[in-house]
Amino acid sequence: MMTVALFGGTFDPVHTGHERMARAAAGLGLSRVVVMPCYLSPHKTDADHEPPAAGVHRQRMLELAFDGVAGVEISTHELDRGGVSFTWQTLAFLREKFAGMRLALMVGMDQYLAFPRWRRFAEWSAGLDIYVFRRAGAGPLPVTPADGHTGPVYHWPAEEIPAVAASEIRRRIRAGLTVTGLVHGRVEEYIRAHGLYRKAAS
Repeated sequence: MMTVALFGGTFDPVHTGHERMARAAAGLGLSRVVVMPCYLSPHKTDADHEPPAAGVHRQRMLELAFDGVAGVEISTHELDRGGVSFTWQTLAFLREKFAGMRLALMVGMDQYLAFPRWRRFAEWSAGLDIYVFRRAGAGPLPVTPADGHTGPVYHWPAEEIPAVAASEIRRRIRAGLTVTGLVHGRVEEYIRAHGLYRKAAS
């Protein structure tokens, strides 16, 4: 059975860590990766989090980063839907779109650690294959909170991803520092051409 993996996030901007995760999918037996930028993360709705760059910019940067990468597609489903983006709603959409295929979820360690705060997590994650990618230098694997029939089935890819954070990239741009090597070259050019992240979003 073919497996379709959802790889969601704000991607503000997409960086080399995101690229490494998506490109690793083929080696994990995942047939397709649906990269889906959210409209608004439910974990970033408070005043402490600045609004993300416009969806059209984040979508275009993803297209530039993954242009020509086999098995990766960019979906604008959550951007088109608007509002707060919840994973349980998106998985319901994908189950209908990819009926007959197995679904999986790809996340980084930061999202894995935040699972207790995810809306309806115990309900939608039961039996779901979840691939958790560790950042380089993150140390030993954490204790898996649930597995098998009572919760998700966790997979821990051996390949570590670069310790890159979108917040640090935005900070560097505002400070006039280089981000070469932290984002794809085409993404860096796009950010520069459109003046993104030079000041806090408004």
